[in-house]
Order: sequence, then C-alpha cells, then structure tokens
Amino acid sequence: MTGASKTPYETPSPDDSEDQDNSNSGITTFLAIVTMSATVAMAVFSWQLVKVNRELVGITEEMKQATAESATATKQSATAAQESAAVAKQSIELARLSLNSNRPFLLIVEESLRHMAAAQSAHVHPCIEFAFKNCGKGPALISTIHARLAVTKLPESHISSDASLEVESFPEWSAADMLSNVGWVDRKENVLAADEKSTRYSVLLDLRRYHGHLGQHIRAKIADHALMVVLHGYISYKDILGQQYVTEFMGYHDLGRFTFEFRDREAPKYDDAEKG
Repeated sequence: MTGASKTPYETPSPDDSEDQDNSNSGITTFLAIVTMSATVAMAVFSWQLVKVNRELVGITEEMKQATAESATATKQSATAAQESAAVAKQSIELARLSLNSNRPFLLIVEESLRHMAAAQSAHVHPCIEFAFKNCGKGPALISTIHARLAVTKLPESHISSDASLEVESFPEWSAADMLSNVGWVDRKENVLAADEKSTRYSVLLDLRRYHGHLGQHIRAKIADHALMVVLHGYISYKDILGQQYVTEFMGYHDLGRFTFEFRDREAPKYDDAEKG
C-alpha cells in the first residue's frame, strides 16, 4: 500500500529572486524620490517664507520711517504755528505798549457839593456835580460808570466816632459793595477825545439808611468834620485798540472842597443784569 503523496519543497529559481530584488529596489527608489521631492518642496517653501518675512520686515520699517517722518512734520508744523502765534502776540503787545504811553486817562474835575446845608424838601436833594476830563493823550471810549455819594465815618481808625450814629464805614478801595444796584450812572458821551471834558454829571446822596431824609444831627456832625461825605466809584473805558482801562476814584469833602484819589484797577466782575 502506497502512502500519501507529499509535495516536494521547491527551491525558488534564480529568476524569481531577481524579480523580487528588482521590485524592492524600485520601491526604495520611489521612496527616495518622494522624500527628495518633499525635501525640495520644504526648502522652496522655507525660502519663500524667509523672502516674505524679509519683505514684511521691509514694509514695517518703511511704515515706521513714514510714521516718524509724519510725526516730525506734524511737530514742525505745530512749532511753526506756535512761533507764528508768539510773533503775532508780541506784535500786538508792542503795539499796545507803544500806544500805552498815549493811553486815555479819565479823571473827575470841577466837582461841587450842593444842597448840603439847605433844608431838605422834595425838590432839594443833596448831590455832587462834576465832569470827567480825559487827561491822557488818546481818545477814550466810555463803557460804564458807577458812582455813589454817601455819608461815612472818618477813615482813620484811631479817631473814635459817635457809637449812637448808624453811619457806614469809610469805603475801601476795590470793595465788592461798590457794585450794588445803587450807583449806576448813565453816560452822557460815548467818546472823550484827549484833553476833552464831558457834560456835567449829578449824583444824589444815598439816603436809604436815613429813610430818605438827612437829619439835622447828621448835618451837624458833617459840619463839625466828625462825619464825611464821600464819592466812590469807577469809570471803565477803552482805547482805540480795544484795551480796557478801569479808573477807580474816591473823593471826600472836607473844609469846603473835595479831595480825590485815583487808581487803575482790574475790570470788575459783575452781571450786567444787576444794573436794573
């Protein structure tokens, strides 16, 4: 009885081994080519990326330079504008100073106190009459006038006054109360030329404290020089360049005449509505 047949082991032929080697070599070559292509592509991409970065850096530097140049130009323009403004301001100031030597200067002249000794009636009211004179060298454009005539205590603090008399204190220079509703005077002229005198003004004595009537005992104290009659106020005006001046005046009546002092002061702060 014959046993089962077995397939004999076949040794690969040389041709088959050669085909397998060739196949492996082809795959290796293909992979090498792919790897090389990828490497080349990466190299090209990296080079392009570097180039783009360089271009971006260049653009950024150009933008920085342009921004810096623009900022410099703006700063130079601002500096030039400031210098021009300073030159213009200096020119105006020089013009003002050159005119200041020829500025207007308004003072009170030809003052007289009236009806102080006479018996008071509805038709007789104590008052002061005066005129303004432009003692400067340039014309004055008058803006506002404030003047108040009042009975006051003596200016010297060491001189005692009668405590029973309710009389206001001697006024202070630039006092705020001088801007009260009482005392606004309608101007009679708008312009006074150099060395020109105004029309005469009349300011009534403020009798509100005395209920409209100046008693005989007050008149006696005035006659005895224990009380004073004082005119206090200011006149504001401009020169032809629009420069404003304010001359404050204070005059007191003594020994039959007024003695005046004048001071330049800043323009007072007040609301025009208060004039009413």
